Amino acid sequence: MLEVGPSRECSMNKINLEELTSDAGLLFEVDKEENTYPAEDNITEDAFDLVYSRLDTQIACLNFDQLMKTMQDISGSGGVYKEIKHPGYGPMITENSVVEVHYAGFFEYRDEPFDSSRLREETFKYRVGSGKAIPGWEIALLTMKKGEISWFLIQPEYGFQETGCPPRVPRNATALFEIEILSISDRVNVGDYFLMSEEERYAVTFESICQLVGTYKQEGYSFFKQNHFQKAVQKYNKCLNLLESAHLKSDQDEKRYKELMIAVQLNIALCCLKLCRFSRAVTFCRKVLQLDRCNTKAYFRLGQALHKLGDFSEALRNLTKAHKLLPKNEIILEEIQNIKSDREKFQLVESNMYQKMFSTLAKDQPIQYQKTKKTQPNEEEVSEEFCKSTKDYIRDFLEDKDQAECSMPAFNLTDAEMQFLLKTIDDKGLRILQTDSGECSSIKIVKPDQVAIKENQTLLS
Repeated sequence: MLEVGPSRECSMNKINLEELTSDAGLLFEVDKEENTYPAEDNITEDAFDLVYSRLDTQIACLNFDQLMKTMQDISGSGGVYKEIKHPGYGPMITENSVVEVHYAGFFEYRDEPFDSSRLREETFKYRVGSGKAIPGWEIALLTMKKGEISWFLIQPEYGFQETGCPPRVPRNATALFEIEILSISDRVNVGDYFLMSEEERYAVTFESICQLVGTYKQEGYSFFKQNHFQKAVQKYNKCLNLLESAHLKSDQDEKRYKELMIAVQLNIALCCLKLCRFSRAVTFCRKVLQLDRCNTKAYFRLGQALHKLGDFSEALRNLTKAHKLLPKNEIILEEIQNIKSDREKFQLVESNMYQKMFSTLAKDQPIQYQKTKKTQPNEEEVSEEFCKSTKDYIRDFLEDKDQAECSMPAFNLTDAEMQFLLKTIDDKGLRILQTDSGECSSIKIVKPDQVAIKENQTLLS
């Protein structure tokens, strides 16, 4: 899931990718999934109701021009307007303060928020003046106190600019934010590591980083136990970011770093298996094996992922290594038997499957989709789950810079599913490569800029 937020440079021509993926956070997040929020992290009815319980007007009926007339211009130029809904107390927020907030953002005549911390059931922390937020937020926060709830109407020039961030943020969009200040701190501590400056981070000891990693790791485990696998991955990714920014000063630090990197990446691989992101699982398992060539869990999970991808030979090779390391482990033996069984089934249908794929294909000619009454595969002919898993599989492959090829997930597909898969591959500009022939043949999806055809290979598309 690519996270996109309203940074200061959220425009079509200049998007700061480092900011967009920063763990410091931005003002809203767009998931890489087609849905805004992960499917396994279903938004509760209580969380959804809580967003609207704060609003004393039907958002869908609000006319921003009329609303503006009842608000105060706090920018001095008509760019940011404010209306206090619940007064706060104490001093106002100052530059460099760390604030913890809940917020929801709306566009005109749209009754559902385009982003909301309450819907994610997670507060948002921000360091005022860091420049990571849209200018309107910086201006807004400096007018607020602890406990305050206010509405802010932010014009495009103080928000998402004229270009917006399509498709989530329309062009030239004015946004209404409701912000609630939960806490204010004048000091940044280790727990706010991702809000620190580079100089402040450098002063943090490796021991402190390890403690923070342990906290995020435990939070990730809690999410995993609740089957909230995407949220678990987010916590584990924070662990990786912390470790990668650490300054190691001894062999002992190096050893501890390696142990934590292995543990965290194995956890991410397991989450990826649960999320059916098998290509990602392969990537993380291989990263573990670069650190530890005798890691049984890495070989086992790599074998599981390759099995799901239909790469039976590689799956067996890695599971055999796991078996050598733990020869009496029944789970490994059972997985090996499952792969052998599936490979036999696959070989029985393989010739028929290839015939479906390439019935009109001649060597060195582009793929010709099977001609039916419909000129293109109809998504209604295949399940919604299949459509989503296919798109996710191809998307993950494209986004993984370390992966030049992936297996063709074509085991036991119907004609309609095969056509949908081929069209998805073609639409993304990918190629299909066959290695060898007969019982030893294998078909891979490859990236066009990384195709290097060998003697025993044929480019099929």
